[in-house]
Amino acid sequence: MLIDGLPANRIEAWRFLQPFRRKASEAPTGAEAESVFRNKFELSLEDLLVLSSNPHWEGRSFGGNRWAQIDEGLIALRDAIDIRKHERVAELIVSLPKMAHNTGNLADQLRALDEAIERTRLDRPCAK
Repeated sequence: MLIDGLPANRIEAWRFLQPFRRKASEAPTGAEAESVFRNKFELSLEDLLVLSSNPHWEGRSFGGNRWAQIDEGLIALRDAIDIRKHERVAELIVSLPKMAHNTGNLADQLRALDEAIERTRLDRPCAK
């Protein structure tokens, strides 16, 4: 496990992150949005970039080097939000989802995870 506190199963990890994502989306600044995750996982975006850039990830079908570009984009987005570079924010909001991940682009990966947690939610028996 790369990040302590996350379930090993990627769908369960994505489900676990949902309250943090919601809280971060309500933050008034990029730095405050990042702090939601930094406070929980004790990792900054720069820490994630260092981890993702590690050459030991090269050639792997998961994690690592392909995430470094996404981490750099998220750092740029955080900073653009905080210095109110609205044009740059708009560019990054368009380009980040298109960034390549190991097995597709970021938008497709996140959409698949959203669909998976919705399917598993629907498959669970209702509490009586």
